[in-house]
Amino acid sequence: MKKTSLDMPFGLINVYSKTEEIIANVINSPHYINKFSDMIYNVYFEKEFHDIDNSYRAKQMQKGIYLGHNIGKPCNLKIDGETIYLYSPDFTAKDYQKVFWTFLIKYILTDASLKNNAEHFKGTLIRCPDNKLIVFLGRGGSGKTTIAQKLQNYNYKLLSNTHCILKDDYIWGINSWVRIRNNQKKDSYYIDLNPGTLEGHIHKFFIVEYNTCGAYNETILNNSYFSIYFKYFSSAIVNYDLKEEVLDYSFK
Repeated sequence: MKKTSLDMPFGLINVYSKTEEIIANVINSPHYINKFSDMIYNVYFEKEFHDIDNSYRAKQMQKGIYLGHNIGKPCNLKIDGETIYLYSPDFTAKDYQKVFWTFLIKYILTDASLKNNAEHFKGTLIRCPDNKLIVFLGRGGSGKTTIAQKLQNYNYKLLSNTHCILKDDYIWGINSWVRIRNNQKKDSYYIDLNPGTLEGHIHKFFIVEYNTCGAYNETILNNSYFSIYFKYFSSAIVNYDLKEEVLDYSFK
């Protein structure tokens, strides 16, 4: 088995597999200067096991339901604290990659954050020309990536397009692939291999509704609206529907 280590704001994720391509071009491993814990998650792919856990997600995995609307070939899952096993004799490297991206990375980021009083959420992290960090929040297809990419023409830097972790006023972005939606053709993906520093003190949050209003308007939101929006549209537990997993695994 080959070992690939991913540096994370909470420590490390060690991925063990026979082929390195499982996580290639899905997530990159930058160096984080400040971390909020020293947790280590060990993920074993392509290693056969028989003591499948009795959780809701393990049962769903055996039906080929990975998380939400993400489906594929059935597989076996076992999560024991920070050690995770996933196996199917019918899986290719791309099948393992799909489960890693659609379920495992979301679960691990959420689990580590909850255990350290941090918040894992879905958002687009951007570094401004003056080095301040801002975040775009928004529903799927709201235009977060579109605006972020256009801003790069003006010396802004798109750091993280999906996963972010916030603790107090400090934020970390996760260097994972960026999806480009295309209404005419199949969506495309790319990963920035040189994203630069992915962490720092947060300056501002913006809620984006670019693709629904059709014009640029800027409104200062009250704290109550922002709090509800963040909790119900951006928080990873709600956004990715991870409540069963949190109850089954995180605080046993």
